Amino acid sequence: MNRIIGKFLFGLWWKPQNKIGLNPKIKIAYASRPDNLREDVSVHKEVRCIPLLDSKFFSEFENVPGLSLVSGSVLCILPLISSIGVEVALEFIRELSSGEGKVAIKFHPRELESNISEVLDGSLSKVVGVAPKNLPAELLCINAKEGGAVVGCRSSALHIVATLMPTADISFYEPSNLQVGVRWRNFYKSMGVAEYSARE
Repeated sequence: MNRIIGKFLFGLWWKPQNKIGLNPKIKIAYASRPDNLREDVSVHKEVRCIPLLDSKFFSEFENVPGLSLVSGSVLCILPLISSIGVEVALEFIRELSSGEGKVAIKFHPRELESNISEVLDGSLSKVVGVAPKNLPAELLCINAKEGGAVVGCRSSALHIVATLMPTADISFYEPSNLQVGVRWRNFYKSMGVAEYSARE
């Protein structure tokens, strides 16, 4: 049925795709590291190189405690608060704050300011930094100093970070044992990302 609806809406050429970048309408691929593109993405396309972000782009938060991901610090990547609820988000942050390290938060790009305020007001004092929410978590992690940990909850960025930084301390936090939680657990584990457990 989805195939029929898709062809009706977009044209006879359309077919379901299971991988990003395989739509036949895409004629040009932009990449900062073209050599890392999957072959099925780059074949029969013009590949144009785009420059990596200048390191000065990150200067606005380089000196914010916690965002440098120094040893013992944790970057907490949150999903949209409406998908888990404020109390679950606060519990997640409390667990990360239970050790000696400092916690920095990366909110979802579309997060409401009211939810951000509520979470920050209810968090412990160990939350020492908030990353710009419009900054992709992948870029934040790639350009951060090594030594800290990254823990995400229902974030599609987390497995990409794990792929780009295979030696980093990266794990996922899943608060639910319901079907949605099982799906996220299975997804992360299939990508080789371990489930978070509180450090002693």
